[in-house]
Amino acid sequence: MVFRAVEEGLGNAMKHSGTRQVRVQLELHGTKLYAAVSDEGPGFDPQAAPPGLGLRLLGARVGAVGGEWGVVSGPGGPTRLWVEVPIERGG
Repeated sequence: MVFRAVEEGLGNAMKHSGTRQVRVQLELHGTKLYAAVSDEGPGFDPQAAPPGLGLRLLGARVGAVGGEWGVVSGPGGPTRLWVEVPIERGG
């Protein structure tokens, strides 16, 4: 799940941002794994641009496991795709 989110974020950054600098962030928050892909591109208005097929499928997958996701951006950038999904910790 998290791999697919990072893959989608990297693909979108490469396709749309026009920048070569992309940041991938992974954090463990208790029983949830947070992942984000950020770029320093020109940004966009997420309200004016509906999500494409890749983001819609990602949203469905994240929702199916009880997670959350979002895209944070605005004209002038930056853009960040994030997901937070529950994880099971082995012991």
